Amino acid sequence: MASSPRYDAVKFENGRSTTTEEERDAARAKLVLLLDKMEDALKPSGWLAGKAYLIADISAVPFVKRIDEEIAPHEVTAKKHPRVADWWTKIQTRPAFARANFGPFLDS
Repeated sequence: MASSPRYDAVKFENGRSTTTEEERDAARAKLVLLLDKMEDALKPSGWLAGKAYLIADISAVPFVKRIDEEIAPHEVTAKKHPRVADWWTKIQTRPAFARANFGPFLDS
């Protein structure tokens, strides 16, 4: 049985990633494309799907948090992706976000 392409993209040897910096850069570029698509989706109302906070917004939270915290924090800014940055600020001020107790992905 063939493995999933998602898992084929990450290479491990002796429990350590052997993914090259070029491969990581390519993956980061794909995530920036995600932010570009979100930027367009947020144009009409400031929410991803429709005129209100919906499951689409909730489901995007872990991805944007990871991008903002670790992968490409310089992309989730008013300069690069202003609608995404505004949306991210709105999301983080919601009571549900606080109740979710989203800790950092990385330990400092």
